[in-house]
Formats: sequence, structure tokens, C-alpha cells
Amino acid sequence: MNELIQQDYPRFTGLIDLGSCTIHTVHNAFGKGIEQYGSEIDLLCKDLYTLFQHSAARHEDYVGVQIEMEVEIHNFQQHTEVRWLSMGPSIKRVLKQWDAIIKFVSELAKDQKKVPKSINFKRVYMMLGTKERASTKVTLEFLNNIIPLFEKFLLLFQKSSPVVHILYDSLCDILVKILRRFLKAETMDNKYGSDLTSIDCAKYQLPDKEIVIGDTTRKALRDLTVDQQKGAYLGMRSFFKAAASHLQLRLPLQNDFLRQLGCLNPLKKEKKSTVMSIESVTSVLQPEINVTEVVDEWKLFQVDKDLPAYNASERIEVFWNGVFKLQSADGDSRYKLLPVVIKSALVLAQTNAESERSLSVNARIVTKDRASLGEKTIVGLHVVKEAIRFYDPVHSRVEMIPITQELKKSVRTAYSAYKE
Repeated sequence: MNELIQQDYPRFTGLIDLGSCTIHTVHNAFGKGIEQYGSEIDLLCKDLYTLFQHSAARHEDYVGVQIEMEVEIHNFQQHTEVRWLSMGPSIKRVLKQWDAIIKFVSELAKDQKKVPKSINFKRVYMMLGTKERASTKVTLEFLNNIIPLFEKFLLLFQKSSPVVHILYDSLCDILVKILRRFLKAETMDNKYGSDLTSIDCAKYQLPDKEIVIGDTTRKALRDLTVDQQKGAYLGMRSFFKAAASHLQLRLPLQNDFLRQLGCLNPLKKEKKSTVMSIESVTSVLQPEINVTEVVDEWKLFQVDKDLPAYNASERIEVFWNGVFKLQSADGDSRYKLLPVVIKSALVLAQTNAESERSLSVNARIVTKDRASLGEKTIVGLHVVKEAIRFYDPVHSRVEMIPITQELKKSVRTAYSAYKE
């Protein structure tokens, strides 16, 4: 692609490479772990949902069990492997309903008239029966403990706001957290970034009593035999190793440019290393700008006492917009080149979430009841949705769109334009 573009634009320096979508990588790392330990839970969540989805009578019977056992009345949540970690909410629901599920399944299996003949119920009964019930509970508790670690990352980087400035550090953080759950601390001493990829996950593992699996998981382990406990610990280690190894192999921790983008994080502004980082970012994104002048502005930014307060819960551009509005003593803009560099960095797409979100919008517009919509109509509806997001990117409130004279005129002439 670079070569094709350079044929027409010789001064083109190349496309920016941030690696593949890290959301997919982290999600797939969880999937690799599940392949080693917990794949049966994936089926259990799906089977429980299916068991009640197609039978109103069965659902009514289960509600009666919930009332009898004073359990909060909830339906089982649908889980699908193509949605980011939808297993998490499903597992939480199963654990909350655990006693009611056990009672309902046990009684249903005894009633020859009502017992389902489907493979779904057979699998559920096998996993929740007397022999496998304790092992199933251990696996559920373990996954319920580890899933939030993955969910936090996925939720953060599905945002529509720019987060490329914290991507590299967040990638390192999630890998370190997983490694520290089953490896000795000395294996990671003074290691960060690309050095984390060289850690051997098969060596220096913690003993069973020290690996981090959560108190509820350890409590559930007490109901297993000694041999079953050994098998469970072995499975959990396999999960950690598979997930961590996938992240080591797939995460763009060797990408130096992605690491340099971390200088855009206001929390790092006083670090000396950010001077070299802003030089690198400028050279890659804005090669025609004088790097020395950008560095001068950056050093002024590091000691500027008039900077707006940084709120990590707000979108990053709120802070930078406040910086760009600052004026010098003569009334001119205090920063002239820095905004060009910062904006060109923050528009970089850190994941595929935004592009895939547009596909979801299309799917909601063109439903089975509106399949005959023309292309222009679909585009028009899409433009309206994008306009709402433009004026209120956080909450998408339609009332935030300014009602201008031009907009009123467009509304009045819309039908005339359509007829023409």
C-alpha cells in the first residue's frame, strides 16, 4: 500500500502502524484461556438460556422456584462468543441463581413427564448433577474472578473518545496483572514494555496456595477431593499461561511509536523522556514542521502555570482544547505548532471499535421491517445520527443540536428538494 501511494505522492512517508486491533487481541487471549480451562462453562451459559427461551411453562415453573427460595427473579442472559466477553454477565447471573438452578434442574430431572429430551438439558444436568456440580462451581467462580480484568480493558478501549495516549501503558498493565497472578514477582523485576514478551510463562510459577484466583474460588475448592483440586489448579495455570502467552505474542509492545504516543497523557508532562517522545511523534506525523520549535513549545507546556485542570474522567480533548486556547502576553496564541501535532496524534484509531460501531448503526437502521430503504435514505439517517454524536459525543442528546436559520430553511425546503 505504501509503495502504491508513493508512486503518486513521492513525499509520502508511509502509513502509521499501531499494530492490529488490541481489543480483538485481548478478547482472543481470554478465548485461548477458555480453551484450556472453562470451555464447558461457555456451553452451560448458552444451554441455560436456551432451556427457558423456548418454553413459557418451564420459565413459569422456575419463577415459582425463585419465589420459594426468595431469590431475585431474573431471566438468564444470552451469551454469544462474538460479543466482547458476554460470558461475564451470564456467569454472574448463574452464580446468583445457583441454589435455585440446582433445585429446579434436580426436580425437573425426576419428573418423567416434564423432563426435556433436548441435548441442552442433558448437558446442563450433567454439569449440575451430584458428580460434577462442585467442579462446575469452582470453574464458574474462577472465571467470575478473572473476567473483570479483561472487561476493564475492553470497556475502556471501546470508547469513541481518543485513548491512544494511554494504550501502550494499558497493554503493559493488563499483561503484568495476568503474569503476576501465577508467576513469581522476581521474574518481572524492572521489566516493562517489550521486555515483558521475553518472560517464560512455564517457569517460576507460584505454588498453588499463592496463585491469585479469588477467595470465593478457594472456598469452592474445599468441596473437591484432593485429586480434583490438583486438576483444577492445573487447569487454572493452563488458563493463565495460554492467555498470557497469546498477549505476549500478539500485543504491539515492540511498537516504539505507540509507546512514544504516551507523552500525550497530561499525567506524564513533567517527565524528561516526553521531550524525546514529542520529537519522535512530530517527525512521524508532521515531518514538514520544524521539530525544534515544537520542542520549545513542549518545554514551555511542561512548566506552564496556566494550564487547565486535568480530569481523567473527561475526554482528553477537553484538556488539550483548554491548553490550545491559552494566549501569550501579546494576545497571540501561546501554542501554535503543538496543536497541529497533538490533533494529528489523537485522531489515530487505537482499535477497530469505532469502525465496527458504524456497522452496528447500519444494522439498527436497516431492519427486516425496513429492508426496502433506498441507499440515499440510509445515508440520510446515518448522517442524522452522526450529527447528534458530533454535537454531544458523550451522551448523544438530540437537544444539543443548535437550531440555526440555515437548519430551519433546510427543513422547509426538504420536500421541494425531494420532489425535484
